[in-house]
Amino acid sequence: MSNFGASLKNARRKKSLSLKRAAQTLKTEENYLKSFEGENYAKLPPRVYARGLLKKYCDLLGLPSKKFLKILEGKYSAGSKTERLQTEGVGKRTINKIIRAVSFNFKTWFLLAVFAAIFIYLLVGIEDVFGRPKIEIFSPKDGIAVEDSKILVWGEVEGVFKDFAINNQKIGISGEGNFRESIFLKPGVNEIVVSASNLFGKKSEEKIQIVRVE
Repeated sequence: MSNFGASLKNARRKKSLSLKRAAQTLKTEENYLKSFEGENYAKLPPRVYARGLLKKYCDLLGLPSKKFLKILEGKYSAGSKTERLQTEGVGKRTINKIIRAVSFNFKTWFLLAVFAAIFIYLLVGIEDVFGRPKIEIFSPKDGIAVEDSKILVWGEVEGVFKDFAINNQKIGISGEGNFRESIFLKPGVNEIVVSASNLFGKKSEEKIQIVRVE
């Protein structure tokens, strides 16, 4: 299906739905639907959320979700494969250059050991272990006003961490570092605090404020 985005846009227009109205119905960001229709896959959310959102969008528009999900999966898989091949290619070229540049004697083995230690140091991401985790909240946006009594908070955390919480309540997190949690809102201003601590107690926090109107 070469007209992936056009099919979504045409179906939406036939139902006389604006992007804003469709986003409100699905309770998501308008930009995500715009990215689907413009086939701007780089601006889509993480794969699991994007798949779920696309299925709901197809259901809303009366389109066969399986066909569209297959195309979306192909885009994610192609990107992952390209990145992996590029990374492997750079690593192989680097190792070959090192081998050709040195002769195999005692001093050479010592130098190789030093280079191997540096490579392993970079490979395991020592900064992820000793540095503070990096938290990014994808949705909701800071300062928005809503009428619902609860809201879905989702985002991503990078780095090695042992404790993760939203408003001091520990929650589960996926192996890829993605988190999703529904938070109940009180009338007025609500502050949502997402925090994570690494293995050495270094803590990171991201805060947003949501206004619940009645």
